[in-house]
Amino acid sequence: MDTEGVYAPETVEQARARYDSLGSTAQIVVKETAKAMELSNAEYDERVTGDVIETARDALFASLLEVTH
Repeated sequence: MDTEGVYAPETVEQARARYDSLGSTAQIVVKETAKAMELSNAEYDERVTGDVIETARDALFASLLEVTH
């Protein structure tokens, strides 16, 4: 068996706290990705919604979860 990931919350509260803490990181990831894609400020404002940031947060959180296979 192999284990990947770095976070194994023991409670729902711990999981929520970690998820909540990733909000600003998700915003930075999306902003830097948009910059690498050379989106203009107008394109960024039009295309980057709360749903986009939330999707990035979901992906970050999932990537940190400990998984054994």
